[in-house]
Amino acid sequence: MGTKGRFLGDTGSQVKAFLILAISLFLFWGVSIQFFAERGIPCAACHATKEQYASWKTSPHKNISCLACHKEPGYFSFAKLELTSGKNFAAWLFRTYQDPLASQIHNERCLVCHDREVKHTIVSKGIRISHKEFADYHCTDCHANVAHEIEGRTRNQPDMDSCADCHNYYEGDVECEKCHPGSAETEKLSTKGPWKITHGPSWKSTHGMGDPKTCATCHDALFCMSCHNSEVPHPEPWAELHSRSAKQNVQGCYQCHRKELCTDCHRIDMPHPNDFLKNHQFEVEERGYDLCWRCHNGNNCIPCHLHAAHTNTPKTKFRF
Repeated sequence: MGTKGRFLGDTGSQVKAFLILAISLFLFWGVSIQFFAERGIPCAACHATKEQYASWKTSPHKNISCLACHKEPGYFSFAKLELTSGKNFAAWLFRTYQDPLASQIHNERCLVCHDREVKHTIVSKGIRISHKEFADYHCTDCHANVAHEIEGRTRNQPDMDSCADCHNYYEGDVECEKCHPGSAETEKLSTKGPWKITHGPSWKSTHGMGDPKTCATCHDALFCMSCHNSEVPHPEPWAELHSRSAKQNVQGCYQCHRKELCTDCHRIDMPHPNDFLKNHQFEVEERGYDLCWRCHNGNNCIPCHLHAAHTNTPKTKFRF
């Protein structure tokens, strides 16, 4: 064999050796990740995930391995796991990861254990729910904290605001017993969370402290208007429309709002006092036209200032 043949032979051997080494390292890396990740060891050792590891150890999923949820489904999950692990390590090494950490858990991983919940109507913690209507949702949309409950970052359970997207006065069932069977559990709703404030013994004075949009879950606009002098929640664009209600019955506004709220925005007594028309020129001289233009335009001034008997008044003075 000539020199060229020996060179090609050596090169071929080197390529084979390199491929064998690369494949071996790839498999070793993958098996190692699989072994250690199943036990949560990398999560416990990494500074960036210590909080997540500690919360997992005290969660209902503490006996479920990390990969049972965090490993992607499919035939190529092994390779994806290696790539993801390498990417995460690089992100930690170069400090390019974002805090708080977040990971999308695929529904398939949840359904390995929770397929019954999807197929049947279940009752859990006083709540009756059918999950088949949420087939297009991610499980984590409502259950983001089942394995990592970190205070201030995740919700303890789905809140009423989320349910109100479908369960409201206009669609869906709104009877309490439909979702909260049993009087004992239903009564608990008024003793904890936002409901304790908005539906407690002092609800008449505190119900506005909640999100007004959720009132429509059970009540129609007429129910609110029996006490309020306008539609609640206020329709858009309320900033432009509220003057009409204020003129008709300003005391109705004061049922919910302090008088200072009007002053803070208008920077002048609102509604205008009875003698305001007679004295408004002094307010204009003191505060300037810009304050008037917050609510009015030149058309409000024209009926008196341009159509009045004082024909010698310079029009330019009013800057319409």
